[in-house]
Amino acid sequence: MSEAFPARTLSPWFRLAPALFVVLWSSGYIFAKLGLPYAEPFTFLFVRLALAAALLALLAFAFRARWPATWREAGHIAAAGALVQGIYLGGVFWAISRGLGAGVVALIMGLQPLLTAAAAGVVLGEKVTLRQWIGLAVGFAGVALVVSDRGIAGHANAAAIVATVIALLALAAGVLYQKRHASFMDLRSGSAIQFAVSALLMGAGAILTEDMRIEWTGEFVLALAWLALVLSLGSMAGKRNKAAGGRIPAAIIKSPRGFARGGGLWVFGYGSLMWRPGFPFGESRPARIFGYHRALCVNSTRYRGTHARPGLVLGLDRGGSCVGRVFRVAAKNASRVLAYLHEREMLNRVYNPRWMKARTPKGPVRAYVFVVRRDHPQYTGRLSMKRMVARVLAGRGIGGTCLDYVRETVRHMDELCVCDTPLHRVLAEAEKVARR
Repeated sequence: MSEAFPARTLSPWFRLAPALFVVLWSSGYIFAKLGLPYAEPFTFLFVRLALAAALLALLAFAFRARWPATWREAGHIAAAGALVQGIYLGGVFWAISRGLGAGVVALIMGLQPLLTAAAAGVVLGEKVTLRQWIGLAVGFAGVALVVSDRGIAGHANAAAIVATVIALLALAAGVLYQKRHASFMDLRSGSAIQFAVSALLMGAGAILTEDMRIEWTGEFVLALAWLALVLSLGSMAGKRNKAAGGRIPAAIIKSPRGFARGGGLWVFGYGSLMWRPGFPFGESRPARIFGYHRALCVNSTRYRGTHARPGLVLGLDRGGSCVGRVFRVAAKNASRVLAYLHEREMLNRVYNPRWMKARTPKGPVRAYVFVVRRDHPQYTGRLSMKRMVARVLAGRGIGGTCLDYVRETVRHMDELCVCDTPLHRVLAEAEKVARR
């Protein structure tokens, strides 16, 4: 009834992408230094970001990229862009224009991955290792030694250092915000929105504080072309390659058993995917699969709990059957949806993705399903009612409380006329204990 998929072999381009991305990102400080003598920082950024936004918008329309379906989704994308593009770049360019060396700025900004990883423990519920904390401490100590030098830490550069630190914090916050609220955006349309919002932000700063004069020298044109075309578009391509990368089995996309010809991809949801799929779909149907049942059998240390107080989430375990929903995804969106699902569901590889036959009122479909791995450390096995209730009441993560997760799942099960299940009894007992 089901089949697992082999791992995908990574292409040489995918293996080189991280190194190329670092080279592109680092070159930004050099070309910023090259162009800033001929334009004030916010004016320079306004032109660069507006140009990149226009080019990406054209690219998005040309390739019919997905645009945000709601104003809320667009707002999340714009907010992340204001932090990652606007405030970050504004602080960096302003600091360099005030005489702070590009190397010092790059050194301070080099703390961003460590700072983001440390903050992810609080914001995203991810585990922060001792090595990461030590790395962050050593990094801060190294930066402190550099900027404490009298030639750097003089009064003329104090404001520039503060601006760079603000840029560092904005970039780290933006990365976390985007991971939490806008991880599924199409990089073409989403980046166009982010560049446009940041251009407006920089334009406002230029109008309020600058003369907005530009000397169109060869050096400035070269710097602008590199930053707007090579850096902005090149880094976006690197991110896109990463987002589409190696965790998705290649056979999934090519298998005729998984994709009806011209019909797209079917995804089966039995927990939060039923009521918060998070991806665009053209059709939804009630569906039942056989051989597996819905069970609270997975420790959640991120979305509905932490490592200190894990919650419980659902998995498909052996035996019985399960009623949920299948969602049909258009073929043009399939690779992006699969990338999103693997980032969301396969963070710790607690599930095995499989093709399974799902029976629907309109006939059977071949659906993509996440089945729990019994050999995984997060698999709990069968728990007593008392232990399940205790976990449900204690769990709270970046996605909210475990109790709300169970409530929403039960509500959608009721809509499917699936009543009086073990999950209903867990919810009833948990709410009874919570009222005491």
